[in-house]
Amino acid sequence: MDELSLDIFSGELDKDAMWLEAAEGLSKARERMEQIAADKPGRYFIYSIRSRTVLAQIETFAKPSPSGRANANTAR
Repeated sequence: MDELSLDIFSGELDKDAMWLEAAEGLSKARERMEQIAADKPGRYFIYSIRSRTVLAQIETFAKPSPSGRANANTAR
């Protein structure tokens, strides 16, 4: 049996969702969503077009620096 293709989005479902990529099966989609969220903090969710439902979601935040400000990867 083929695994279901699921879509990974950033943002909020009814507001500013942006499609990022597709993955085969829930475990692979969840793993990929977590990788994306670790690299670029924010809101992400996995959507099934077949059932028209959100199957998983995550929200990550930038880690604060010792000075109390969020780390920003900027070139100086």
